[in-house]
Amino acid sequence: MIIATKADKHDEGWRIVLYDQEAHGTGSAAPTLTHAEFHEEIDTYYQQRQLERERLYAELIEGKTSPVGFFLMLQGMDVKDVAKRMKLRPGVVRRHLTPEGFASATVEQLRRYARIFDVSVADFFWFARCSDGVSVEVRSDASGLLQLVDLSPTGQGSAGERS
Repeated sequence: MIIATKADKHDEGWRIVLYDQEAHGTGSAAPTLTHAEFHEEIDTYYQQRQLERERLYAELIEGKTSPVGFFLMLQGMDVKDVAKRMKLRPGVVRRHLTPEGFASATVEQLRRYARIFDVSVADFFWFARCSDGVSVEVRSDASGLLQLVDLSPTGQGSAGERS
């Protein structure tokens, strides 16, 4: 998992796409790009998400939670929902939220957690901090077991950060 060292700030504000059905009179919709009136709220939301990500990352590094706990809390999920999707008892999922319990998770369980959290299995085992001026592109194979990480100076890469 790539952790950015700072949240992006968009100087020009956020833009949204609106669709106008009456643009052609044919019943089809035409896109119109416009500035969002609520860009400050969007920036605040992303700043709060960045602070939450940093807090959870600190708990992970301090050994207060496991990678499963990190992703569960980051995505605002609860133990019962994850347990149901995993086809496990909630107590087993709770155990995997601790570093000690995480060590007992099987590869198959990690693969299923990865699918639920929409991450790669590798994301449970490595976290990288990405500094300013570096663009990161992370792609997973279809199985979610392998990852390709491309690092390049900002402006030369093909994608932004994934977190």
